[in-house]
Amino acid sequence: MERPAGEVVLNLMTPQPVVDVPGGLILGTDPVRARLDFGGTPFTVAVEERDLDDARMTLSWGHVLRRVRLTHPAPGSAGSVRLTLSRYSG
Repeated sequence: MERPAGEVVLNLMTPQPVVDVPGGLILGTDPVRARLDFGGTPFTVAVEERDLDDARMTLSWGHVLRRVRLTHPAPGSAGSVRLTLSRYSG
């Protein structure tokens, strides 16, 4: 970027329950869960839930859709972010 951004926001969508843990998120319920690791990036996490009532959307997404907002408050003018999604059995 030509100058530092005020913040950078990544939006992710999931039908799975989301739990905020240090350095990442746990998605899903037992027996199948995943961990989204932020790779050391200091994101602030906000999760918004929306009930779905559209019959076609609920076929794919279920009855609740979650938007996960990952906000980096001071990203600077250059850099990179690595998000890693892996199976979680903790």
